[in-house]
Amino acid sequence: RTWLGRECLTWLLWKSESTEGLLTVDRQPVTVVFNGKLTLRASAGDVTELQVKGVAAPYAVLVKHALGRGLLVHTAKVQLTCGEQVYDFTLDAEFFDLRSAKLPALLKEEDDDKLGERLELASRASTLTDALVSAFLKERTARSWSQKAVPALKEWMKTPPVK
Repeated sequence: RTWLGRECLTWLLWKSESTEGLLTVDRQPVTVVFNGKLTLRASAGDVTELQVKGVAAPYAVLVKHALGRGLLVHTAKVQLTCGEQVYDFTLDAEFFDLRSAKLPALLKEEDDDKLGERLELASRASTLTDALVSAFLKERTARSWSQKAVPALKEWMKTPPVK
């Protein structure tokens, strides 16, 4: 299952470069920006792992070149925005779990209310991530994947990043 997670994160990196909403949840656009540490892995070859750091590093030409050589995104620090809520976390391809999550600011004043709101925001982050995975799976299982998406991904790997 790790290869599917790596394909999903690689697809998400490709889609996120446009900075447009990738999907809509509760009538709110969901955008994703890769914004920090990124790890690429391959199952074989001369280079089996590459790690880059920096705010714009995930969109660097070096990363696209490595992707074109067969490496796939294994872990990534992402910023997910839905409406006015901004979530920062690390995604892992192996289990597609959220790590090191920074949730949107709490609005409630009471301690009991804060805990409930925090749990609600954590659940929302998971739900939004699941929606992104579902969008990937829908595209990945479509008949047009190999005719349209794969060639577009390969072409993207050859082009310089959008400024």
